[in-house]
Amino acid sequence: GINAEYGVQTETVLRQALTESKEITKCVILTGAGTMPMGMCERVKDEIERVHGEGVKVIAPPERRSIAWMGGSIATSVEGLLAWTMKEEYEEFGPDIIHPRCY
Repeated sequence: GINAEYGVQTETVLRQALTESKEITKCVILTGAGTMPMGMCERVKDEIERVHGEGVKVIAPPERRSIAWMGGSIATSVEGLLAWTMKEEYEEFGPDIIHPRCY
């Protein structure tokens, strides 16, 4: 089972991974500061393998603490990469305004 010492973040990650299909859990990438506790990578791997069998690959890049900030920084610095939607536009047209701008 899931030990309390690993905290809520670990429990959430493991619960999601353990309920997914074996195919989806063959390769898991941990991102975000909530995945930083010591031993998290090994624990996630062990728990998934316990349920789905051997052969799980868990990747935990050291820069995962700030990966969302890096992605946001890149997205805002590349002109034309994203189609921004202003709050007023969203309020007027609703979620239907998003899809045509992204595809």
